Amino acid sequence: MRFLLHNGTADDEMGGDIILTPGGRILLGEEPAFAARREEPAESKPMADKFFDLEQAEKLLPQLQRWLEIATGARKELAEIEQEYARMVEDISLLGGRMIDVPHFSRRKQEKKQWISRLQNTARKIEDSGCLLKDLEAGLVDFPCQVDGREVYLCWKSGEPSIQFWHNTDEGFAGRKPVDGKLLEQLKHRRPS
Repeated sequence: MRFLLHNGTADDEMGGDIILTPGGRILLGEEPAFAARREEPAESKPMADKFFDLEQAEKLLPQLQRWLEIATGARKELAEIEQEYARMVEDISLLGGRMIDVPHFSRRKQEKKQWISRLQNTARKIEDSGCLLKDLEAGLVDFPCQVDGREVYLCWKSGEPSIQFWHNTDEGFAGRKPVDGKLLEQLKHRRPS
């Protein structure tokens, strides 16, 4: 089988387009597996549906760690498939064509769809738990909570033994502050949702 590249795309005989983005990413007629989301400015963000206290958030850490391992494993598998397609497209463009193992790439396309689904389902589970998945690769998760009537985030990164940091909603990872006695006292005096 021969792929003919035209304006960054090639029709394949496996049921879709292979799209080579300017950055070299290969898309198989689907949206990117896990597109980064743009954050709304803090002043326009609605308050969270669920608020955590520190104890509730820490009870969720073992499950979050498992979900993050599943999601990062799926990302790794997707990257391998995309690299395989990138090598194939590079060979096609450099050599002017190449014989393609159609059954192999059909299987890989189905595997990619399965890994995308697994990644999306896992990310949805994390967010359905009330957490905010901030950075999958870093394993960064925020837990909305209320302190003095305002929303702030307890902040945890995969591999940390407990939740040790928090930040305001308009700050990110760089704005993390240690959970101190004052914050703990304020969290104890409110009832989580």
